[in-house]
Amino acid sequence: MSEMNPEEYGSNLEPLSAIRIRELENIEKSIVELVETAGKAIMCLGSNRSLPSEGSEPSGSNNAVEKLTKAQQEEEFRISAQKFFDLVDSIQDNLRIQFRNMRNMGITAGDIPFFT
Repeated sequence: MSEMNPEEYGSNLEPLSAIRIRELENIEKSIVELVETAGKAIMCLGSNRSLPSEGSEPSGSNNAVEKLTKAQQEEEFRISAQKFFDLVDSIQDNLRIQFRNMRNMGITAGDIPFFT
């Protein structure tokens, strides 16, 4: 049996590589959420934007839809835009951490294969 190197394991004895992969998966999920948030923010700018009424089913029927006022559209856009910028900041911070960890492990750009 091989001897455990403490530098290769996290605090709960989980391999650091597994931790890093899980962190990268979370970053990927944040990027998907970022794109969805950008789409929502853009939709908020549309003049025909509507919101389903409470208790209505999201079946797409037009009889259970309330039109948003201009103020409601602006507020939804402001909320979506703030969430977008918060996600960008979070993704940047998390990617910096990943790049720092890679550099500390001795992984350089030349070690990473790029496929085009």
